Amino acid sequence: MGVDFANLDIVTTFNLITTPAMMVEEGLGYTFTFDRLVDTTGERNLCFRPLEPEFETGLYLVWKKNQMFSKASKAFLEKMQETMREEAFVN
Repeated sequence: MGVDFANLDIVTTFNLITTPAMMVEEGLGYTFTFDRLVDTTGERNLCFRPLEPEFETGLYLVWKKNQMFSKASKAFLEKMQETMREEAFVN
């Protein structure tokens, strides 16, 4: 963007991209998000532009210790843990 990161005018932050995407689509600014979280196909007035140089961030999965999970939540967590163990050996 040609601007020092410290000089950006950041007016809000968000946890879900849906509302900021609607604001961007209406011309109220720009947002930084991960690719493929917003539909940028068809009639949408949105596009995704990757940062250069590439900017990477870590991803963390966190849950409350001794949490009581539903069957679906427990299955999801177990699958995520299994996938993470497998990925650790690939990378």
